[in-house]
Amino acid sequence: MKRVTAGVSVAALLLICGGRLALAEDVKGKWYFGSNLAVLVTTDNIRSNAALIVAPLGPDGAPFTGDKGEEISCSSTRLDVFCDPRPDDLLSRQTQLEQTLKLDGHFGYGLTSNLSLELDTGYYKGDIKNFDVFTTKVVPFSANSLDNCGDPNGIGPFHGKPCDFTGAKVHNVKQPISAGTVTEIPVTLNAVVRFRKDSNFNPYLGVGVGYLFTSLAKSSSVSDLNSRFASLKLLSVTDELGKDFGRTLSTPDPDGNAIFHNPASVSVDQGFLWQVSSGGEYFYNDRFSVVFDARYVISGQEINISLKGEDQINATAFTEDLFRRDGSLKIFTNSQIAPNPIIDPNVSSNRYTCDANGDGLKDPPPADYDHDGQDDACYGGPGYVKPQETIVVQGGRIRLTNFSFGFGVRFHF
Repeated sequence: MKRVTAGVSVAALLLICGGRLALAEDVKGKWYFGSNLAVLVTTDNIRSNAALIVAPLGPDGAPFTGDKGEEISCSSTRLDVFCDPRPDDLLSRQTQLEQTLKLDGHFGYGLTSNLSLELDTGYYKGDIKNFDVFTTKVVPFSANSLDNCGDPNGIGPFHGKPCDFTGAKVHNVKQPISAGTVTEIPVTLNAVVRFRKDSNFNPYLGVGVGYLFTSLAKSSSVSDLNSRFASLKLLSVTDELGKDFGRTLSTPDPDGNAIFHNPASVSVDQGFLWQVSSGGEYFYNDRFSVVFDARYVISGQEINISLKGEDQINATAFTEDLFRRDGSLKIFTNSQIAPNPIIDPNVSSNRYTCDANGDGLKDPPPADYDHDGQDDACYGGPGYVKPQETIVVQGGRIRLTNFSFGFGVRFHF
């Protein structure tokens, strides 16, 4: 029954489009309009710097030759070697514009049997995917199974149970986010040259010039990233080459008060474009045809993910896990060092420690070490590692040059 119904529907469509088959069609003096559904692929992306290494080249001055004195390993402890903090497996993660469907429409007129003038437009909407945010951080932990150091709410007071951190672990957090959603509407005027005008199948080539209209809906994840930077206890911010080889972008502060607000911004250009197209049109009759179409759009417009003018920033901060949501410290070190709060603003070396009562001995947690009415935890011991984290954020530019291929229908009159 379904096959019969489908056959009737197809027959009805053919009758609507015209009752006779045509072996050849001449488009001279005819208007036409149609629509295509196509897949759009942006040819550019932002390649990851995860394998970046800055190191001595050796006497020959050429990289990766293996001569004596050349350093090509990130496992080196040499001070004249810098490596991107991210693991190499992130090399395959590229920031790119989503590959998805677009809708095209066109309207044209046959000037001659072989030459048509065509105005076309389209609609594309896709996400900017894999905006790279990576964090490697030192997180205090307790090797004592009797310690209940879990704090699921992130605000303390550690459920009123002992929580004495004696060691630390390194956590790597891979956090690719969406930078936003881009809408593209190109409007192009094309000259189309047809071949085999005496056949019902017409291959064609086209070239055109037009304008690309764009808009951007910025992702809330970008705002969240900027809010995160506003709450970080920042020690320093550099470009992708680090403090020893690159540029320092903020005034370093040992207490975590370096300022680098709202680093991430996303924008998209709009402007002129060139287009080359090719395809084939099969005429069912003198009023209806089906089209296969491929297009290559050359555009100088770009998506720009900027980090205050940089393509990448490497930020160092005290580990976020040390603090409550209100910014107060909840995990103290057992030494008079940052990030422990200063007792007297005029004496930076006089800080709160894990000795709340001032008897020179470490008070067992939980205890209110800074007398703010909230129980705190203590971190120290032979397994102590400085509780810091490095946040790597990589942006860059994506050119909107693209190619697309699709199928559609066309009506002639």
